[in-house]
Amino acid sequence: NTGEKSTKWVKIPSFKNDFLHFNKNVKKLQALSHKNWCTKTFNAKPYLKEGDFHVYLENGEPKIGIRFIKNKIQEIQGELNNGIIPIEYLTTVQEYISENNFSLNANATDEMNLSVKHKERIEKIKQDLSPDMLKDSDPQVIFPYFGIDIEQDDDGLFIISHYKQPKDCSYKDLGINEKKLMENVKEIRKNADFTYSGLSSLGKLERIGGSALFHYSNITDLGNLKTIDKDAIFTSSQIKSLGRLEHIGENAFFEESKVEDLGNLEYIGGLAEFKNSPIKSLKNLKTIKGFASFEESLVDDLGKLKQVGGNIYINNSKLSPQDFSNIIIDGEIVID
Repeated sequence: NTGEKSTKWVKIPSFKNDFLHFNKNVKKLQALSHKNWCTKTFNAKPYLKEGDFHVYLENGEPKIGIRFIKNKIQEIQGELNNGIIPIEYLTTVQEYISENNFSLNANATDEMNLSVKHKERIEKIKQDLSPDMLKDSDPQVIFPYFGIDIEQDDDGLFIISHYKQPKDCSYKDLGINEKKLMENVKEIRKNADFTYSGLSSLGKLERIGGSALFHYSNITDLGNLKTIDKDAIFTSSQIKSLGRLEHIGENAFFEESKVEDLGNLEYIGGLAEFKNSPIKSLKNLKTIKGFASFEESLVDDLGKLKQVGGNIYINNSKLSPQDFSNIIIDGEIVID
């Protein structure tokens, strides 16, 4: 929450336009930025050196950010920071640009055109699927429409071919209840891309037969998930604990993630990247079949680790070669 409760556009002037209050304006931009925006932290200062920044607040919450370079709009972002203006704010942005006679550079023009296509895509889907279909969020109707195969087992639970948001929009944009859509899914046979998913929990899901991508999703609870057959990418996710997850078939990326508890995880079938993650203990993890990077990590407890199938990198870490004396290593311990 920004502390401001009103609905309005707020202009934060650039260094050139208000150099006397530059540091104050940097802090203001950080305070008014959405948590998904890089201006929340490291990019507030360099961006304000390039141009003004405008934030649209709705009941005090940041919804739209407009970044300028000199006198032209360089970038327009919504909460998801994905280069698409949310459908519900597109008219607001268009009117603001028109009223102030702002100019857009090529990048911002592309973003605007993409957002218009996004709106057209949503309108087309809403013509194909009735309001009742969208509201009911029936997986046996919704999934096939978006090219996702679905079957039902003897217990009434669903197995789907893969998972991702619809092209050029999200389930939320369409008024589909994503929680209801996924609540009885037990297995995803191939890849599960949860990017920009509104789900908070994976509920009854037990297995993902391909790779799992969690970045920029709202998922915090892996539910009953026990197996990911290929890569697991937790970078830029909201997940703090792996819970019941026992098996990652290929590579595991914890770099720049919030994961601090590996839960029941016992096996990683490829590389393991722990750089810049809050993980301190490997707990129940026994096997890493590829290389393991602990560079700039907080890991100081190897838990039950027995085997690493490649090099171990420990530069700027809390670990020493002696910590691996009882572990089978099919590589070298590397310290730059």
